Amino acid sequence: MRSILVNNQMIHTGHLILVNRAHPIKAEPSKEELCKVMKIKDMLLQKEAANALQDLIEAVNMEKMIEAVSGYRTRFEQEEIYSSSLNSNGADFTSKFVALPGHSEHQTGLAIDLAKKQEDIDFICPDFPYDGEFAIFREQAAKYGFIERYQKGKEKITGISPEPWHFRYVGKYHASLITKQNMALEEYIEWVKQYKWNENPFIDTLEGKNVQIGYQSLMNQEDYKLLVPDESQILVSGNNVDGIVVIAYE
Repeated sequence: MRSILVNNQMIHTGHLILVNRAHPIKAEPSKEELCKVMKIKDMLLQKEAANALQDLIEAVNMEKMIEAVSGYRTRFEQEEIYSSSLNSNGADFTSKFVALPGHSEHQTGLAIDLAKKQEDIDFICPDFPYDGEFAIFREQAAKYGFIERYQKGKEKITGISPEPWHFRYVGKYHASLITKQNMALEEYIEWVKQYKWNENPFIDTLEGKNVQIGYQSLMNQEDYKLLVPDESQILVSGNNVDGIVVIAYE
């Protein structure tokens, strides 16, 4: 075993961070962490998410069928969208489909709104079907690290109405488990806490690799030495609540 040093500032960084009404984003990505999405000017995502999305769309041969509608937004841009929706659509609609500034996943650079490519696209509620080639896209999304963030039946958990167009990058290991168990991200963040990293990590296999996943609380610890397997690759992400989630894979 070897040790890696983690600290409580890591709670609010990483691909798994939960951003919703109860848990605002603490730090937006830097310019260096962002890159263009599908070669579209001014459409940005965090680099790993942007590359994974490009790979996914190419894998299902849908470059000519999918339009990226909205990626990373600054707080100012989210404020403008929220205010515009209030004026145009009213408070009830806006509360269901537009996150409060500071509470939007788009400010993480890990969320993307997608649409079926057509002449008229609704910016707030774009059309992204469940059938045909789009069903194949959804089936393959988790393999590339994406989940459909706001699913039908999860409204009371997420606080957001179903958004078939909104996809969130969490990384392929987390996406695989979330999709397999039909969880919202909120549910997954709570579920993984039962698997303490140094006591009883969750053991799984993905793409022929042995994977361990576990939770470590960091609320009352500035620095903590985390023991991890010598030969494993390690991924660490905060949950934006109270700790980190660790993945070790061969």
